[in-house]
Amino acid sequence: SPTTGYKYSSNTCGGTVSENILTISNVTSNKDCTVTFVIDVSKLKTLANTIKTVYPPKAGRTNFSSIDNGTPSLYTGSDDQGTTYYFSGDGSRMNNWVSFAGSLWRVIRINGNGSVRLLYAGSGGEDGYVGTSAYNTLNNHPAYVGWKYTVGGSESSDRGNSIASSAYKIVNTWYEANIINANLINYIDTEAIYCNARDIKNGSYGLDNLFYYEGQVRLEVSKSPTFSCTNISDRFTTFGLMTADEVAFAGGVWNTNSPKAYYYVNINNGSSTGNKSWLTMSPCFYNGVYGTYMFQVELSGRLRFTQGHYSSEVIRPVISLKSSVVVTGGDGSGTNPYTVSIP
Repeated sequence: SPTTGYKYSSNTCGGTVSENILTISNVTSNKDCTVTFVIDVSKLKTLANTIKTVYPPKAGRTNFSSIDNGTPSLYTGSDDQGTTYYFSGDGSRMNNWVSFAGSLWRVIRINGNGSVRLLYAGSGGEDGYVGTSAYNTLNNHPAYVGWKYTVGGSESSDRGNSIASSAYKIVNTWYEANIINANLINYIDTEAIYCNARDIKNGSYGLDNLFYYEGQVRLEVSKSPTFSCTNISDRFTTFGLMTADEVAFAGGVWNTNSPKAYYYVNINNGSSTGNKSWLTMSPCFYNGVYGTYMFQVELSGRLRFTQGHYSSEVIRPVISLKSSVVVTGGDGSGTNPYTVSIP
């Protein structure tokens, strides 16, 4: 083979290949032969496999009542597409940095379909966001917790997708400029699921009511995060934000500082967003008087909530790279992040 990672495919002279030796028989005159090699995908170091080699997966975490700032580890879980592998532990010692589309990213997890989910981290300093925005500038209707939504007059119809939230628009603008216009769309897995979990746990849906979404009970009360997105209407693709459940799997806890979590810490062991809080795409509750409330990550990595129309939060895109993306260099550290290519 011409170099590692390729295998013989064909030739124009009818020869045979054995042990990487091409044999052409019955040569009676001079003739030019074209030998074709193709990429041997089985020999490539995919990003997902490289991560699992460096961090052999462990059984899933079972205690989510206290922060995890221990040894950086990759844990096994399940989502709606299969087995997922997620990072947790001391983010200052975690080699889950990736360089892509002119920016640094932190690996959140390997999705159930094999793609790799990334959280935007900017240059690796305090600029780990692409804009400042409310989750939605409108907040006096429960429909406005939607990543996309439709004001349709009922719980089910409000889960339409005719209108993009303010946060969605920020990410979409970044995506068009840095992925589509940069011709990087072939790197992106557009089938990965980004969950805007809107099922209600306590209370009843209504414009004037107070009610709580399942995430509030899972993360504030029972400390039992999930990767499952049970309602198909809450599943979005192409890009999203980190979910509050993913923050919990990564070592965060409701109303508790977690300053070493990878989603918070930058390459200098400070905040990836400076003194700014940042939004998740997970609704917390709706108050008929004050409107929508979304989960956010505050200073020191603390998981809390904020009013959905509060405009000083920052937006950190989340994308997923295809399972076929391969590592071309780096060791995953902040100073030497993984570089990637598409075969």
